[in-house]
Amino acid sequence: MYADDTHPDMKGLNKAQKDELCDSLFKIHQKGEVQIIPQNLHYSRFELLKRYLQAYRFNYYIRPLPDREGSKIHSRLTLALQSSKVKDVLHLLAEMVRDNPDIIRGKIWSPNLLGTKTDTFIFYSRVANIGEARKLAEQLNGISTIKQALIDHTPMGMKSLAPGVSYSEFSSIIPVGGILHSSHGHIRSYILASAIAKWAEQKNRTERELNRYIAQEFRMCGYDPKDCALLSKESNGARTQ
Repeated sequence: MYADDTHPDMKGLNKAQKDELCDSLFKIHQKGEVQIIPQNLHYSRFELLKRYLQAYRFNYYIRPLPDREGSKIHSRLTLALQSSKVKDVLHLLAEMVRDNPDIIRGKIWSPNLLGTKTDTFIFYSRVANIGEARKLAEQLNGISTIKQALIDHTPMGMKSLAPGVSYSEFSSIIPVGGILHSSHGHIRSYILASAIAKWAEQKNRTERELNRYIAQEFRMCGYDPKDCALLSKESNGARTQ
């Protein structure tokens, strides 16, 4: 449900547009300043993928050279972009991945899925620092090509920093039955499922009690129950600012 919550102006790509996007990715990869890695497939096969329709199937990571070490406590900044304009801004986003030491990678949806999901592009940061995220949002809005491509959409549960630019943080604590995950939607769904399961075992199953269990579960996992996009200030230094 989270991933499929899209803005009406977010549209999929036709075949010609998919080809253009793959060409843009290939040119960025060829420059050698960052590496383009198909998700779940080794990047050395990227040159072969360019020639086949199967290239449309993969999400793509944009990773700095050399790789930067990540952290269990981290954050993400997502962009909602007009699909047809992604090819025009992709090189600028790749440069931000290259130049920002806190960004461990970027990710773009596959050409087949671009425009059908709640976001278009993701910056993964190794710190949970909303102040630094705001600076990046300002940088994005300061580039006219990117600003004109953004769509005013905020994925569910994330914090809007600017039209089309959203932010959330990640704790290293996970609920029972969940797994450590870099997906904003997945980790929040684990927390909600854990809270609902505990509430369902109680005799007093009122809406008020359900809300109490949800707030308690988010707090136990290191998040601010009043704004689940952010880590709580009491989460043992998990938040850097």
